[in-house]
Amino acid sequence: MYNKKLIFRLDEEIEARLKLRSAELGISYAEYIRELISKELLTNNLDTIYSFMLKLDKVYNELNRIGINLNQSVRKINTKSAKDIVLKFEDEVINCCEEITEILEDLGGIDNAINYENSRRKENE
Repeated sequence: MYNKKLIFRLDEEIEARLKLRSAELGISYAEYIRELISKELLTNNLDTIYSFMLKLDKVYNELNRIGINLNQSVRKINTKSAKDIVLKFEDEVINCCEEITEILEDLGGIDNAINYENSRRKENE
């Protein structure tokens, strides 16, 4: 049992933080102060802190790899061959849009398709 009393002064902000932390840990304010003084609380948490630092380091390395991959991808897109591929797909998309336009015109025109879509949206509202 503890039979010695220790008195010290704190400002209100530090006291509030200490009380909050002791409540978070589910221990009494006095027990939390004793643990801080004896450093047992700190040594018990060193493994957790070290584990967190290792995980943080892994996340940092992974983000770095993602950034490198992104830079390589953008560099490749900016090369002439990649631009040619993009232009080829752009031509294919334009051709598909033209075919869709022709089909819509055969079915009664784009105006009918737009009117149909607008009426369908109004029904859903």
